[in-house]
Formats: sequence, structure tokens, C-alpha cells
Amino acid sequence: MRPGHSTDYLHILVVKVVRACNLRCKYCYYINDDTRDYGSSMSVETVTALYERYRDYLSAQGRQGAIVWHGGEPLMLGHARFARIMDLQQETGLAPFIHNRLQTNALLIDDAWIDFLRRYDIGIGVSIDTDQVSHDANRVTPKGEGTYAETVAALMRLRQAGIGTGVLSVAAGAADGRHAISSLRALGVSSADILLPMTNNARQKNADTAIDLEDLPDFLVDAFREWVRGDDPSMRIRLFSSMILQALGRRTTFLGTGGADMSSLAVVETDGSLCMDTEYSQLERFRISGGYSTGLNVNDDDFTFDRAETLIKAFVSDVGGDRLPSGCRNCQVAALCGGGHPGSRYDDADDSHDHPSAHCKALYKLGCETLSYLRDPQPYI
Repeated sequence: MRPGHSTDYLHILVVKVVRACNLRCKYCYYINDDTRDYGSSMSVETVTALYERYRDYLSAQGRQGAIVWHGGEPLMLGHARFARIMDLQQETGLAPFIHNRLQTNALLIDDAWIDFLRRYDIGIGVSIDTDQVSHDANRVTPKGEGTYAETVAALMRLRQAGIGTGVLSVAAGAADGRHAISSLRALGVSSADILLPMTNNARQKNADTAIDLEDLPDFLVDAFREWVRGDDPSMRIRLFSSMILQALGRRTTFLGTGGADMSSLAVVETDGSLCMDTEYSQLERFRISGGYSTGLNVNDDDFTFDRAETLIKAFVSDVGGDRLPSGCRNCQVAALCGGGHPGSRYDDADDSHDHPSAHCKALYKLGCETLSYLRDPQPYI
């Protein structure tokens, strides 16, 4: 069976198994005041339909895929219900074709969840922001309390149990970039995704929806300098690694540095709706434009992942997700940043994605720093 790393088919499904969370992160795109159907979870019938359709799709291609269990907070589904969902993979014949990953804030991790992860061989990613100040300012309980200490304790518990754990952090421009990386390094983090805050050009033009990106360029540059100064090949920061690889002419699978791989991923909402990458949820949430929902549902009698693949590839082509915006083509760092995530390029002035990313200033400054490092790494070490 061919491995699932090519980008010419849907090899990643992000499954929103529950629309609830035990945190109220201030930057969250999903759990907020306007989250519809809060508290709902994916039914066994929807899971079964998803498994059977994905099995047929992967089996016909002789390919493997991945399911990323997401939310909200997926562990809020509970041990028994989640175990039933996992057992269905064997019962439906999907199990040989996939591997499972789970993204969690880890606050519910206990011995039973550790046994669950081992039993079903599930890879795990923990959401933790880059340092305690940033984390406790943004990743808070419904009462507004910070959760850094509890998250670190869960990370250590997973590590002591021998469960390999990656982390996901949202870049906080106001934070100290050097301290952010040194904090992750001190925790023993070997693999981290540093994600840029979700936004787009249309959202940034509206004072009610814009987010502060002013300090983001300096944060990323300082974080990059600390990362390369550590000269630690065991610590991978995917944003930085992707820029270096793309500068060297290598193709990567990181959506934050280009959208050519967007057609390899789909989101399955709790009710079975098939959607685009979550960056596009911002367009619908703020009533800027459509693009998140595909109009397909795994429960539909005529649903197939072949049809979904065709539709998603057409959407990616229509919005220019497989190519640079026209204004970026002569930029010296275009090959490194890939134009940023296609969703961040949208502008409602002309209902078009043919614009530099809302993160352009930050990506440009980081790209220039990356080129400087590649030309002469000695001053950075």
C-alpha cells in the first residue's frame, strides 16, 4: 500500500468530533459566542458513514490516510464513546488504511486516556502557547484562569508514559520571540507548529474584526534567531523548517507557507458536513464570504470522497491556492513563504484571493531573515 504523503488525493481528514471545549481561548476560531450547536457531538451513524466512504476511497487507490481528531476539545467526548468510535474502524474495515492523530489541550489527560492512546496507537499533539505569559493570557478557562501549569504537567505525564507528543502554538506577536523558543526547548519539545493567527485582508480592514499583527514580524524573526542559535537538530519548528526547505527548492506540506497542499485536506464537521481548511471558517463566521462549506455531507446517499476531491481541487484552483498571487511573483521571498495560506489572501474589495496575505509583512521579514541565515549562518550560531 502506498504511503499517504502525496498531495494528489485527500489524505488528511480533520474530524470535529465534538463542538464543545473546557477552555475559552481568546483567539479560537471555533469555540466562541457564535458557535452554533454548541455541545453537539458526532453520532455513531455519521462516524460509520464517514468510515465506510473513506475506506472505499482509500481502498480503491491503494493509499493510506490520516484522521485527525479535533474539536473543540475531543477528549470531552468521554472514554467510552471515543472507544466505541475507535472500535468502529475495525468493524467497518477502515483500520488498515489509516492512522489516527488527536489534537488536545491535554487538561483532561489521566491514566485512562493514556491507556486509550496506547490501545489505539493514536499520535497526539498538545496545544500550548510558546511561553507561560502568552499561554495564560490566551488559553484560559471559562472563568478566565490561565492553564499553563496544568498543560505542562500533562505534557510531562505523557512523556513519562512514553507517548511521543508534538505541540501546536499560536504566534503571539507581543511576546518575546527568543523567550518563546527557549521556553519550548526547556520543556523538551522536539516538534512544534507555530501557527500565525487566523485572519484575512477583509477581516483586517474592519476595526471590529481585525487582530493586532504589528509585532508579529519581530516576534517571528527573534524566534527564528533563537531557534537556529540553539543549533539543535532535534527541535523542529515546522514554519521555519518549511521556509528553509522551500528556499532550497524543496516542496513541503505546510499550509502556512503556501496553498498547493490545501487540496489534500478536508474538515468533517460534527454533523457530517465536508468543509475546506479551517482558515476559511473565518470568512463564513464574520459573514465576509463563503468558501468553508462544500455543500457535501458524508451522510448523503450520493456522497463519495472522489466527488469531494474533485470539488476541493476545483475550489483550490479557482481561488489560486495552487499558485502565487500576481502581486507576489517578483518578491524575493515568494518561494519561501509561498504567498501564505490562501485563506489569508482574501479581500472583499474584489471578492478575490489574488492579494498578498494578511500576514505578508511578517512572512516577508521572516523570509528575508531566512535567506540571510542561509547565505551566512555563522553570525547566527
